[in-house]
Amino acid sequence: MTAPGDSPFGILPADEGLHPHDPELESWNESIFYDFVSRDGRTAGHVRVGRMPGQGRVWAWCFLAFDGAWLAYEAPFLPLELARDFDVDAPGFTFAREIVAPLVDSRTMARGRGVFVSGPRAGEEAPFSFDLRFEALGPCHSIGDRGVEGHTSDDFETNRFEQPVRVVGEVVIDGTSRAVEGFGERDHSWGPRDWNIEWTFLALSGPERQTMAVRVQFDEETFFDTGYLAGSAMRTVEEAEFALSIEPSRVAGRVCVRDDAGRELRGALEPLSQARIDASHAFSPPQPSDYRRTLVRFVPDDGGAPLFGFLETNRFPHGFPVPQD
Repeated sequence: MTAPGDSPFGILPADEGLHPHDPELESWNESIFYDFVSRDGRTAGHVRVGRMPGQGRVWAWCFLAFDGAWLAYEAPFLPLELARDFDVDAPGFTFAREIVAPLVDSRTMARGRGVFVSGPRAGEEAPFSFDLRFEALGPCHSIGDRGVEGHTSDDFETNRFEQPVRVVGEVVIDGTSRAVEGFGERDHSWGPRDWNIEWTFLALSGPERQTMAVRVQFDEETFFDTGYLAGSAMRTVEEAEFALSIEPSRVAGRVCVRDDAGRELRGALEPLSQARIDASHAFSPPQPSDYRRTLVRFVPDDGGAPLFGFLETNRFPHGFPVPQD
């Protein structure tokens, strides 16, 4: 595989930082995202910091789980001045990121108070912290700006990248500490964002192979597939077929991912636990959606080792939003 620090997909070390933007464009979003799962699947989490400068706010969240009991911190309307680049210093939550080696190695640290959203302590508050190192398993993957309406700009660069990672560190929930050694995925995106879409996103990582596959549904008939399939080489996903059963308490099913070299990864998605995320404020007009991240165990049809990761789904129970003039 190409060395992690190389840029075969056009991503540069400077892309770790903030990008120029139109301060008047309300839909501009620049965000970083990290997720992780321990090798045994018992410890997991994800954290996101999204800057929305045209709206003067930061949308931050942190979800952590021990044995399926999810603790959540969600803050969709933090004032922009509480963030320095992607570091956040807010009441009840601090987050810091260190780029140890651009495109290769980064460290994230957080501390705050969250609420259990599942498990025997659901509804209770508890403190949390983590200190995690994310080391690249492959290069940063990108397909560049494809000119998709609502996600492109004539005047400013727009792009995103995704990267499979090895994760080591520590997570603490309410005084209980666990060492983390596992795998995950990170991304960084910048540009206008039309949130009035449905999507199915899958990120799986292990020592021998990794994949990120997404299907974005723009309306009832129009969709777009992309992602990467990695192992001996990283290639771009051309097709991501999901056959899912989405129920209130679980999401399960099958997936088939095909890359541009004709390689396939097929298998079953077994749900372990889930947590819902409130994105109602991001849609135009604001409205509820069924947005959740499910911790899954993927069992490949080819007999390979199972992989852990996240299946993310967003659905509009009342149909796609129609923007108001």
